[in-house]
Amino acid sequence: MSRLVSAQWTPERDITGVPRRHRQPCRYDAFVPDRLVGREVLLPADVAADVSDAERAVQRLNASGIPYRGYEAIARLLLRAEAVASSRIEGLEIGGRRLARADAAREVGALLKDLVGYLDSDVHPPVVQAAIAHAQFETIHPFADGNGRTGRALIHVVLTRRGLSPHHVPPVSLVLATRSRDYVAGLESFRADGHAGVAEWIATFAAATSEACARVAGLTDGLVALDRRWREALGPVRAGSTVAQLLDEILPRTPITTVAQLVRLTGRSAQAVNEAVDRLHRAGVLRQTTAGRRNRAFEVNGLVDLITGFERSLASPVADTAVEPPVRPVPHRAPGR
Repeated sequence: MSRLVSAQWTPERDITGVPRRHRQPCRYDAFVPDRLVGREVLLPADVAADVSDAERAVQRLNASGIPYRGYEAIARLLLRAEAVASSRIEGLEIGGRRLARADAAREVGALLKDLVGYLDSDVHPPVVQAAIAHAQFETIHPFADGNGRTGRALIHVVLTRRGLSPHHVPPVSLVLATRSRDYVAGLESFRADGHAGVAEWIATFAAATSEACARVAGLTDGLVALDRRWREALGPVRAGSTVAQLLDEILPRTPITTVAQLVRLTGRSAQAVNEAVDRLHRAGVLRQTTAGRRNRAFEVNGLVDLITGFERSLASPVADTAVEPPVRPVPHRAPGR
């Protein structure tokens, strides 16, 4: 059974770099959650339907055959955004209470072992397992820092390991960060309200998953349009050429790059890369960000702006910053765009 335990925290003598008031002994209450292995989860019909909708949305996203070969670059940028968002929710200021939680975490090894055992199972649907694993990890909170990022990674691990998202994991944490009040309320329900609370949290998580998939689908349309605009500006491109390789394989995953980097990535000669870069630059696919001919650096025109706009839209509750502004810190839109 879940329970609160009261304990005393006494700082170690070698703690340095922490204000004196944060090094004073204190008493604290630690919540010890139920174990997961063998735990029964009862979902009302409407929540079960939400879970099914979310899983179908993730499947559609992964089966959509996203034609933009550089989605890996997009995924990395989204992961960076998710790391920032989850840190904003968690808070990064360290003090006596956080040190106390970290000290208590040394006692929760059995809970982590139980969580690992649950992650190795497949008794619950993937979205349910991802929701429960994330909530349980955030409840255990075993580290002094990085719990939000690790908890977010667990979502990706579960959905990928279970085969639901072999290619594209939707940015669930970005949606949850935008709806941080619902996120925190859902976690509190998971911890305190028995079967009904678990169901409430799973419903919140499933809705965020469905929304994240829908948002990525919109991004995909923007990527396809951007790729089409580049090719129209370039005109015919010979298959197997350096320009074709850069368009198909390299530029989408290197939004900001240099000629030297492109030489390494393509395996082509410096002359071939320079000629291809010059053509892409003339067509407006690349925008030079440094002056001169030596050590030239370029930005892939439109790609960073597209990602910035997408990340900003995710921070708006209505997915449109012109209608409702972002509710959390996001990158600034470039002036005049």
